[in-house]
Amino acid sequence: MNKFIAMAMAGAAMTCAASAAQAVTFTASQVSLVYSNVSTGDLHKTSNPSTYADNVAISPQTLRGTFSDNPSVTVDLFGYCVDIFETSGTGTFNIVPLTTYLSAAKANVVAALINAQGDTKNKTHDAAVQLAIWEIINETRGTYDLDKMSGSAGQFWVDDFRNNPGTIKTLAETFITAAVAAAGNSTQGLNIYVAQSLDSYGRNNGKQDMLYWTRTAVPEPATWGMMLLGLGLVGHAMRRRNTRTAVSFS
Repeated sequence: MNKFIAMAMAGAAMTCAASAAQAVTFTASQVSLVYSNVSTGDLHKTSNPSTYADNVAISPQTLRGTFSDNPSVTVDLFGYCVDIFETSGTGTFNIVPLTTYLSAAKANVVAALINAQGDTKNKTHDAAVQLAIWEIINETRGTYDLDKMSGSAGQFWVDDFRNNPGTIKTLAETFITAAVAAAGNSTQGLNIYVAQSLDSYGRNNGKQDMLYWTRTAVPEPATWGMMLLGLGLVGHAMRRRNTRTAVSFS
C-alpha cells in the first residue's frame, strides 16, 4: 500500500500561492515512488478509527497532474503520506489549509517538522520524515513514540521494519523531538495545505489525502533596510521637487 503527502514543486507553488482564497482542486494523473528498494514497515493504529497495514512503503512519491485554476500546466508534486486508511492513487482532490484539517496543536508540530526537514534530501532522510509525519498525525496518547507503549488502546506505532530500520527510526524520533520543541514558532513564508480525496458528497472516495506546501520568499533584514532606505531617498527627492523658493523684489 503506497502512502504519500505532497509538497508542491516550483510551478505548483506559484499556482497555489496565488489561489489560496479560491476553491482549487488538484487532479493527479500519475503516481510513482521517488526511490526504489525502499524501506517498509507495518503500521498499527488502535484508536478510533483503527487500522493495520502490512509492509507499507516508507518513501515519498511523485504525483503528476494539474491544478484546476491552471489546467494547461502539468506539475510534479513531491510527497509523503498523510492518510494511512486509504491507498495512494490518481484522482481529483479538494485543497484545504492544514489548519482546517488537523487540530491546532498537531498542525503546529507538522509545520515545524516541514519547515525544518520537509525538503527532499535522500532516501534515508525522506523515509524518516515520513515516519515522523505518521506519528504526529496518528498518535493519540499525548506522547510521541514510534514504539508500542504499554497497553494497546489509543495509540499508533510502526514495527517489522525492513531495509535500514535503525537509522530511519532514530532520525524520525530526532525530527519529532525537534518539531515538538519548535511548535508554534514562526514559520514565515511556509504555506501548508491538504489535498482531500472527496467525492461530490464530501465523502472519502478511497484515495489518500495529501499534504503539500509552498514557500513564499521572505526578504532578509538587510533587504528590508535597503528597501526602507530607498523609500526614504525617494521621499526626500519628492519633497525637494515640491519645494518652491519665494523671491521678492523691492
